[in-house]
Amino acid sequence: MGSVAEIVETEEINVTQVRRLMRLTLLTPAVVEQLVGTSETALEQLMRCPWPTAWKEQIRVLAPPA
Repeated sequence: MGSVAEIVETEEINVTQVRRLMRLTLLTPAVVEQLVGTSETALEQLMRCPWPTAWKEQIRVLAPPA
């Protein structure tokens, strides 16, 4: 896809949802691994919240060690 508009048209979802989904590409792999088994509700909440851009901070905030 060449633009958000193309994704919106092809996937038939609204631009806000596309932008939220695109932000997920900025997450560290460790956080993504934790999100794989997460409910849609938890994922939707995460997509609506700001998170750090630095991967080290993302791990500290979003995927702290158990």
